[in-house]
Amino acid sequence: MRTLKCLLVAGIVLSIISCNKNQNVVDKKEGLSVMLVKSTTGSGLKIPEKELIFTGDDIISFNLSTSEIIFTNEGDKKLSSFSFNGASATLNFYLNGEPLFESAIYTAAAYSSFLINDLVLYYSVDSKYYLSNGYPEIADEWLDADDVRKIREDNAQKRKIGWDTFIGHLSKINKIVK
Repeated sequence: MRTLKCLLVAGIVLSIISCNKNQNVVDKKEGLSVMLVKSTTGSGLKIPEKELIFTGDDIISFNLSTSEIIFTNEGDKKLSSFSFNGASATLNFYLNGEPLFESAIYTAAAYSSFLINDLVLYYSVDSKYYLSNGYPEIADEWLDADDVRKIREDNAQKRKIGWDTFIGHLSKINKIVK
């Protein structure tokens, strides 16, 4: 009887330890990068809410001059797995669990004919990704170019702290191109 009790206790202890080890594996897997980008809503894309879209580990570089963001093959596969066709989704960027940007719009620029005056992650006709302060680029010949420029500047100012944190993090891990 004593042997049976010892085996039972040992089994319970091993079960608890096993569960704890499995939890650590999940935590480490999700914790590969402290930067996460998750979806919150989508239009035309079949992205579940809170879906992990990519992590900081999926970013190879971000060019401050051109706004081009280059992803690893894995990151590119994750992004391109969502059919484009003019679809968009709201994305949230996090660092250490804290939101950096409340939302960024993800859209296929090749199919988008509408104006976006906020932070946008877009895939362009040159098969590159850009994380830019609006889409398309403002043309001086637009009748409302000054108004659009002002709206974009105001929106950039609202997310300045998060943006500076994002750029600072990428700089710290050597992923900024100037």
